[in-house]
Amino acid sequence: MRISTFAPDFGNFFQANDTEPTNDQMAQLQADPFKNGFQATFFSDFDTQGSATYKVGDKMKTTIQTDGNNRLKQQYMNGFPLPKPDSFGICNNYKSAYFMQDDHSTCLQMANLQSECSNLLNPEFYSTKLQVYLGFRGLPSQNKQVTIGEIWTFNDETQVYSKKDSANTALLTSAASSSGSTCSCRNYLKEVEYVVKL
Repeated sequence: MRISTFAPDFGNFFQANDTEPTNDQMAQLQADPFKNGFQATFFSDFDTQGSATYKVGDKMKTTIQTDGNNRLKQQYMNGFPLPKPDSFGICNNYKSAYFMQDDHSTCLQMANLQSECSNLLNPEFYSTKLQVYLGFRGLPSQNKQVTIGEIWTFNDETQVYSKKDSANTALLTSAASSSGSTCSCRNYLKEVEYVVKL
């Protein structure tokens, strides 16, 4: 009988005479995505009935306005979009913000510019079209519209940020354009910062 397994061969990772790996060895293994067989696992409990208001640690919920008729759509597994890096640094868009828990992340967003410039990379979906539930069991009719505090643009050529008029929401609409075999996305979202006050 032949048994195949995808478990790492620990003999390749540890010296044969080590009875127990040192903290330094564990840190090196955890830093190497090709040898990191141990990833943190997070478990959480939540009340499926929810509450009209959030409690500390609750997963926050949002909706986005999908058209001019104010139709609302839940996004990213019913969460508040907060992309987090996976073990390779690529954005996992299904991560969420949690109430009263400061958080920040940096990751590499993989996107098809032609098809995702107007949605995934569109700043509107993270600002003017984003509405936040007031609680885990809140009603969509009571959602709070995100207000714009500041708008900054980034010049790729000069690598300089410039503060713009926050009333100029036209800057928050991305648009794709193509020329020959190349495609570009104007006004795509580079970064966003939220301060939640409910």
